[in-house]
Amino acid sequence: MQPAVAELVQNLIFPASAARASARLGARMSIPWCGPPGLGAPKSSMYSTGPSTGKTIVCGGCAGAAGTRPYPAVALPATRVTRPASVRARVPRVVVRKRVTGGPKGGTLAEGSQVPRPATGHLYPRRRMKIAVCVKCVPDSSAHTRIDPATKRLDRSGEAALNAFDVNAVEEALRLREAAGEAEVVVLSLGPERALEPMRKALAMGADRLVLVSDEGAAGSDLVATSRILGAALERESPDLVLFGQQASDADGAVLQAAVADRLQRPLISQVAELTREDGKLRGKRQTEYGYDVIEAPLPAVVAVSDAINEPRYPSLKGIMGAKSKPQETLSLGDLGVAADEAGEAGSRTTVLALGEPPARGDTVKIEDDGSGADKILKFLLEKKAL
Repeated sequence: MQPAVAELVQNLIFPASAARASARLGARMSIPWCGPPGLGAPKSSMYSTGPSTGKTIVCGGCAGAAGTRPYPAVALPATRVTRPASVRARVPRVVVRKRVTGGPKGGTLAEGSQVPRPATGHLYPRRRMKIAVCVKCVPDSSAHTRIDPATKRLDRSGEAALNAFDVNAVEEALRLREAAGEAEVVVLSLGPERALEPMRKALAMGADRLVLVSDEGAAGSDLVATSRILGAALERESPDLVLFGQQASDADGAVLQAAVADRLQRPLISQVAELTREDGKLRGKRQTEYGYDVIEAPLPAVVAVSDAINEPRYPSLKGIMGAKSKPQETLSLGDLGVAADEAGEAGSRTTVLALGEPPARGDTVKIEDDGSGADKILKFLLEKKAL
């Protein structure tokens, strides 16, 4: 004789010995699932078990149905396992959208209904914003700059330093991270391995990690080849925002950021003196000869900041010591998928024909004004046939 539906217990019962999760799972899987709980059952009901009397049971939907095979009841001590409050708090609440009957095509949300929000918390972490700062290591301004006559390139064997304009870009990235609450700042550069040392200043300021593309095949790269290499490295990182300084102090080109933005197919805002981020968009303010331009661009984007945008912070002693333990990655052209004929002199579109120092000045004549200074200057100009 089959038991009445009212005799069915609509709650899952676990043995008291099933303390571990594996034991609980085994006990739960030993109980058959025949269908949804009957009307009036608690919402937590998922399984139906009979009293520990050895009777056979079936679910409410199958009770009395023809061809139904009853299952033997499982005799288990009555120890109810409840879900901890901490687990219940982590489970996102599901909100069902309701459509208004008789409304416009497509339906609208009914009055009083709630719009579901994205789940938050450690079970559903939000993606951190990633900011990449492209920097360059240049010869120290206090050192004598020398041209290598063999390669017609700048001799970089002396003391190197982080480009002063790029320090403003690093500072702005740190300020954007502080405003966003959470973001990753990656410093990226192209150069020899010895460039890692001056790049650590960015880590000491607060950047999270360094990426240096160092390869002998990249030596002698012009604007085209350099933008190709940096573009490949940035595609590997896939940042939301790419920051540049306004120019490099050793070349004063101020066009690399435009070439990189073109390769990445991202909007570019240059010479930015004030930068804000709101609702996934960037707003840059820059000064022109006629006033100020305010330009807005969606993310991802490329921005070149001017030296007037901020006052860079000084690295603290704690930051300098902590910079040594932060990630510092060195990549080759092969890691980026850049062929040898696409970098260096082979991948460049320009050729340096001549490069040298400016001609030396002639002898300097000092004229003291004792009341006849104007006559002496006139006489000097006439002798030089300048008049």
